[in-house]
Amino acid sequence: MEYPSPPAEPYRRPLPCSGPAAHAADGEAIDLHDFGLVAVFRQPSQAIACAFDLRSRLNQIGLNVQAAIHIGECGRHHGHAGPVLQLAAGLAGCARPGDIIASRTVRDLAIGTNLSFDPRGELDLPGIPGPWRYFSVGPVLAMPRTGASNELPEDN
Repeated sequence: MEYPSPPAEPYRRPLPCSGPAAHAADGEAIDLHDFGLVAVFRQPSQAIACAFDLRSRLNQIGLNVQAAIHIGECGRHHGHAGPVLQLAAGLAGCARPGDIIASRTVRDLAIGTNLSFDPRGELDLPGIPGPWRYFSVGPVLAMPRTGASNELPEDN
């Protein structure tokens, strides 16, 4: 798989809304890498909530966010590091502007939530056993109630 090229001018400063968005979702904004903010959360649903919030806030000022979410154990020796963050960074490189993508691990842990996970592809990274399936994350559309008609109402 070819990796997307990094942006010509990556945004290398914390956005004013990034820390508050992470904290509002009970997360911690920990670092700013070459391609953006890294934050840690206790649950994948918190990370997804933060990604939706950031996407909404940044869209209001004309910026598109690309977010990737993975869950696992990460070391904290010199800041957060390790394969979990490497995989999240690799997934972020697969995201398109406006995308929120998640690993299969996140999808499996989010069963029963109001989220949809549409298959997007697979990722292989050197040094990390794979391939890793990833999914586009979105809200579940409202389902018709049991017994409701599937017909569209007539225009009056």
